[in-house]
Amino acid sequence: PHRGTNIVWRTFLGDTGPVRHPKPEQYKHSLVADLRDVTARYPDDDELTGMVRDLRSSSTDFNSIWGNAGVGHHGGESKIIDHPIIGPIELDCDVHTVHGSDLRIVLFTAPPRSPASESLRLLSDLGTETLTPSLDAGSPD
Repeated sequence: PHRGTNIVWRTFLGDTGPVRHPKPEQYKHSLVADLRDVTARYPDDDELTGMVRDLRSSSTDFNSIWGNAGVGHHGGESKIIDHPIIGPIELDCDVHTVHGSDLRIVLFTAPPRSPASESLRLLSDLGTETLTPSLDAGSPD
């Protein structure tokens, strides 16, 4: 039931949400290489093995990459976040692994004075502002 929250599952079989990748094939290969690393570390994890089996049988793209991919780590790249108000924001995305654990820290950054930096500044200024008219805006007092 929680496979829909898994980034590999979502990338190959679901909705990736508002995130796009400028180099989607490279991103997919990176995810599969990282998943191969995880399956090598946890060979007795039935849920993980089942997810890989289901991905292989449900996605020809995943199956093809799985059959040819090596073991690796998903690192960094740029990602485009499609914000519903601001529009597309291209950010650098770095994935850091905490040594000796399975913890991953994902950092999104924008170069100073870049369009992305200005978009993030605008988002912080907007904060919790309501940008749609209220339902009773036309009601007489």
